[in-house]
Amino acid sequence: QDRRHRDGRLDAGLFALAVGLIGARVVQVLANWDYYVERPQQILALNDGGLSFHGGFLIGVAALALFVILQRQTQRRTTLIVLVGALTVPLALGLMGGWLGCLLAGCAYGRAAPLPPRFYTPDWPDLYGVHAFRLPSQAFGLALAATLLIAALLLSRRPGLWLILLGAGDFLIAWTRGDLTIRWGPLLATQ
Repeated sequence: QDRRHRDGRLDAGLFALAVGLIGARVVQVLANWDYYVERPQQILALNDGGLSFHGGFLIGVAALALFVILQRQTQRRTTLIVLVGALTVPLALGLMGGWLGCLLAGCAYGRAAPLPPRFYTPDWPDLYGVHAFRLPSQAFGLALAATLLIAALLLSRRPGLWLILLGAGDFLIAWTRGDLTIRWGPLLATQ
């Protein structure tokens, strides 16, 4: 038998993916409850509003922890850190796909900025059709995802460092975003 099947990595990854996707949509709907309470038919419309990366990630990690706890009752044993380490490359690829999708769909747009000397997007509209020169949040996100992919390949045995890079990069990118409105004091909700 393949080692991934013996230690449950494949099963854990698929379980975390399924639960994480459901969690990502639930958190997206809860974060935008005022919108969805008036349009309940759109709650299941994944193409309208999308998913919350933070919700999917946190709930996916919780699903991995649950998987490890349930697995202790069987002969197969593995640790949460081993499973997270095995999933860093797929997570980086998924993050890259999400930022690329946001670039193409116009979500996660940057803050409006004065006329650009450099490092700004063209005069693109946001989700509401407002045209402005914007900080390139999606391009920063793609760069972060590419950096995380390289780091995942180099740091496969140190997923803690990878998670620190993910958190720090996402924290910094949030300051460039123009679509985040929920705040907790001086911080944005995703920070």
